[in-house]
Amino acid sequence: MTSRWGPAPGLVAILCALGVGTASAQEAATIEGRVQDAATARPLQGAIVTLRPQQGIPQSTRTDEMGRFSFSQVAGVTYSLGVQRLGYEPALRTIDASVAVAPIVVTMTRMQQLDTIRVRAARQAIYGAVGRAKDLQPLTHAYVQLLGASATNRIPVDSTGHFFIPVRSPGPYLVRATARDYEATSVSVIVPANDGAEVAMLLDTATATNHRLELAFAEFRDRMIRAGTFAAVVPRTELTRNAEADLLTALQLSPSFVKKNLRFGETACVFVDGRARVFQSLKSVDPADVEAVEVYSARDERSGTLQRMWPRNMPCAETGIGRRAPGTDVVYWVSIWRKQ
Repeated sequence: MTSRWGPAPGLVAILCALGVGTASAQEAATIEGRVQDAATARPLQGAIVTLRPQQGIPQSTRTDEMGRFSFSQVAGVTYSLGVQRLGYEPALRTIDASVAVAPIVVTMTRMQQLDTIRVRAARQAIYGAVGRAKDLQPLTHAYVQLLGASATNRIPVDSTGHFFIPVRSPGPYLVRATARDYEATSVSVIVPANDGAEVAMLLDTATATNHRLELAFAEFRDRMIRAGTFAAVVPRTELTRNAEADLLTALQLSPSFVKKNLRFGETACVFVDGRARVFQSLKSVDPADVEAVEVYSARDERSGTLQRMWPRNMPCAETGIGRRAPGTDVVYWVSIWRKQ
């Protein structure tokens, strides 16, 4: 018999005597690692990692922008670890979690070669593929849009679901993929100088299109095109470097924020997924829930979209920062895009 607190003590004793393990009778383990390209050793974002016990229910996660994955509080038994990603041969490993498990490095072999001529010709680019989440098949009717210093209109993928978009400026971008009858998804990336960034984007089926959210992303593009000097897009990679930091602290420490010489004052007007959040404190937001953040001074959000959407006569939220000298470098608008 069990209770909401777990198996009854007598049952645990019986199971242990019979050699049958339970989650509470076994020492919890952590299985973590990184997925990378076999040829280049580059981290692979968006790979599906599935941890499957010999008996029981499997669990899955997706790798982050650094190719990392983690499963915590798992039982100390033997697992099969399967990894799948668009355009790559599946990988399979056996993991014995009854002993200490060192971080795992999984290498994946590409099924088809990149268009290396185009990759080398364009010094800076974002490229990759869009597919269905349920079976990793390419979505040939998908569109991709870049939001950042080199914002673009929606660009169709090719007949294999792939895309290649040169960018003028290195730095952070939000890549957004859409397709009819599918949930749109967004991923933040950082394009190095004279190099490219590859992404794999998986879309789930949808019953309806969120037109409000699509309009919000269109306004995001408009803001980036017109933005002045004191404006920045901060990607998830930079926000999650310090696991203990709240969003306000993470923004202040992020390279993209520091590079623009921005600073916070006593208040900031906050939006989440295109909607005004009058009383939203940045200190209450966990960076792990965020994909990217836009920040602007009052003068350098030149599109006027955020000003028009902010409720009339409503104050901005307090940041908890003491009074500072005013200036054109002080953040006034903060637009948060949640992890999808």
